[in-house]
Amino acid sequence: MKKIYFSMGGALALLLFLTAGALALGWNVYENGRFGYRIEYPALLEVLQESENGDGVILRSSDGRSELTVWGGYNVLEESMDGILEASQEAALERGWKVLDGSVDLAEDSCSVSYRDGNSLVAERHIMKGDVVAGFIMRSPEAEDFDTLIERMTASFRLLD
Repeated sequence: MKKIYFSMGGALALLLFLTAGALALGWNVYENGRFGYRIEYPALLEVLQESENGDGVILRSSDGRSELTVWGGYNVLEESMDGILEASQEAALERGWKVLDGSVDLAEDSCSVSYRDGNSLVAERHIMKGDVVAGFIMRSPEAEDFDTLIERMTASFRLLD
């Protein structure tokens, strides 16, 4: 009987751990020296590939179900945040994703948009400072803590001075 109790207790502990998600797993920081931005990301993501030109990185979970792409560049087309948001939403629709929400924050010179791609949630954020724009797209299976993860990533995502 004790063995069953501990097994059920272990299952409950595992369920609580998974519900806490990446928040319980810790966080890492990626800083890009070329375009001067940084972001915190869940430690369960591992660097898959750094870009050859030094503009960003692709990170993926070991099971391949979650992926984060982070990049930076110069705003050579002098796009506004409204224009960047519109282009992001159009690209998502072309991929067959359902756009859930989109907004521009002029005070922070940023925009955010969220999508659904089958059973995955996708969050995209862009920030601008001077002639530099940086962005990230996080794609992950639907989970209770997805919004919490994105909030933390968004709060940490910034262009450095």
